[in-house]
Amino acid sequence: MKKKMRSVFVTLAAVMLVLSVSYFALLAPTTAWFYQDRVDTHEFTFGDFDVNQTPQSLNIIAERIAFPGATRFADTGEILFDEAAHVIEVNVENSGDLPAKLMVDVSNKVGGTTYGNTGLRWCVISENVSSFPASPSSTEYTSQISKGSYKSAIEDILASEMSLHDYSDFDTNNVSLAESEYESSYNATAKSILNQNNNTPIVFPGSGLNGSLKKVYVVFWIEYGDVRDVLLNNSTTRLNDYGVSVQLTAVPNVEGASLTITNNYAGSAMVVLKLGNKHYEGAYTIGTATFIADGGEITLSAGQSAVIRNVPVGTYYTISPSSDAYECSASSGTIGSSGASVEIIAA
Repeated sequence: MKKKMRSVFVTLAAVMLVLSVSYFALLAPTTAWFYQDRVDTHEFTFGDFDVNQTPQSLNIIAERIAFPGATRFADTGEILFDEAAHVIEVNVENSGDLPAKLMVDVSNKVGGTTYGNTGLRWCVISENVSSFPASPSSTEYTSQISKGSYKSAIEDILASEMSLHDYSDFDTNNVSLAESEYESSYNATAKSILNQNNNTPIVFPGSGLNGSLKKVYVVFWIEYGDVRDVLLNNSTTRLNDYGVSVQLTAVPNVEGASLTITNNYAGSAMVVLKLGNKHYEGAYTIGTATFIADGGEITLSAGQSAVIRNVPVGTYYTISPSSDAYECSASSGTIGSSGASVEIIAA
């Protein structure tokens, strides 16, 4: 059965090459052996930084990859993208109390490789892809296949910055013109957005009640436009021997914002503040006066506000009232780029 499927695939690939039909998406999914769903999972855990705020780089992943075909990441009609991609999945955990930024750096060559990594592209995805449609089964027909999880996630990243198109939106009656229009403007813009995304740090909150475990996906593929000539000139149907090196580095998140606690209760109120899993022992201001929280305790008269400044963005906080007579409007949360505000109100 496998041999028969391979024969079908080679025949279809030959037709693609002879007629200059665009690329991988047009191959029939009945060639089930062609599909690959390999996902390599790794672990990366980092904790509190030392007094010098030294970056922590504990995970370097090096792999040699054989891709089953080329694809186009910005073409909304490419439904088989996930089947041509190779995914490195990393379970990342910040076990420290302070938030940090995760940098993902990819070196696009490991040793000598057959193709010199021509056409190799990647995308760093930090959102949980389980919220996207499931990857298609290798036994489904084209009409039954929806886009895979990773392709959907990549399109979400692109759509925030540009309008997306199907390859058929271009003048496909003239293959050379369609390729030129697709690559010179549309795909060039998509690649620029992709590079910007890959160079954007991922913020991880410190440990707290909501935890800080997160999945990060590095999705690799071969971009068809970059290897089109290789495929057409050499009748290559499988792109073997690519090499990648992925380095994960955690650095402190130095961006800070303010946490404001306002007492709208009729009388004096005291709350206990935790940042991460630790009681806050630092300074806060009430008007022009500065105080030090002892064991996280902050006492406010009616109408007063306490401001804790320069709290690292991404810090998880909890605020507990010391009396049943009043409560907090937001007893827990994460410090955003614009800070956070909490009100003490009557219970």
